[in-house]
Amino acid sequence: MTDHPISFTAEMVRALFRGKTQTRRVVNWKRIAWQSGCTKGTLGWSPLIESWAVFNGNGDADLCAVTCPYGRVGDRLWVREMWGLTRLWLHIVNVRVERVRDISEEDAEAEGVESREAYFDLWDTINAKRGYPVIANPYVWVLTFKRSEKP
Repeated sequence: MTDHPISFTAEMVRALFRGKTQTRRVVNWKRIAWQSGCTKGTLGWSPLIESWAVFNGNGDADLCAVTCPYGRVGDRLWVREMWGLTRLWLHIVNVRVERVRDISEEDAEAEGVESREAYFDLWDTINAKRGYPVIANPYVWVLTFKRSEKP
């Protein structure tokens, strides 16, 4: 088990206290290319190597293993404190990849908002200025977790 720091906006920290159990983070393709050696292909889960992989990567490579930078199932995330809060621990129970616009209504609620449309608005306030608006439909790491006040 490994601990990883993660940042949330103040609004999303409050949502953690209200029961938020998911977060989505943009897949950084440059990091994946550097990490795996694959510069093109499709990101997905490989049961063969029990890891994320880029399929149909460079030339003859069938797949290149990729690690989610936020952790694996069983790892813990600790919420970076901005105002002296009690440290929050998030235990990762699932990691997957999808396009941001593929979020379901149920997953939007797990993200701490009331609907997909509300989630898209929230996403754009955080990510559009970084070059990842909803309209671009970027790939995202989806982390599902359980909150704990103690490690």
